[in-house]
Amino acid sequence: MSRHYWFLLHRWLGLVMAAFLIIVAVTGSLLAFYPELERLINPQLYPKQTLENKLDMVSLAELAEQRVPHGRVNTVLMEDNQEATLVMMGLRSDSNDQSNKLGFDQLIFDPYTGEEVGRRQFGAISQGMINVMPFIYMLHYNLALPARIAGWTAGAGRCSSTF
Repeated sequence: MSRHYWFLLHRWLGLVMAAFLIIVAVTGSLLAFYPELERLINPQLYPKQTLENKLDMVSLAELAEQRVPHGRVNTVLMEDNQEATLVMMGLRSDSNDQSNKLGFDQLIFDPYTGEEVGRRQFGAISQGMINVMPFIYMLHYNLALPARIAGWTAGAGRCSSTF
């Protein structure tokens, strides 16, 4: 009886760990090509490069706050290699109406014209194809273990606090 119990436990734990490892491996493999896959899936978010000068970060932040008056710009990311400009936004803290949710946390701009090309809530797969790669990113990193546990389970030996 004892041997049969351990055999079943070993089998089911192995299957659960295999499923976990397959998900982590597949999502990690896709993340290695994140910019390329994002551009392939959502070409509308990436403007054609022109000879015009790009708008600076301050101008893009001002544009975002003009378009979303109850929003507050947290970060502006200008990705030179992919020509995407993401403006991360949150709800303005001085807003009286806290029930007024933005419904998104990223505005995507054409860095040459300032035209808004998209909005998305990062990782919300319910928004469709615009969030496939952000969803994969969130899935992969939400399955990741804390560094001490990951090092211990991966056989890194004694884990220090600097691991």
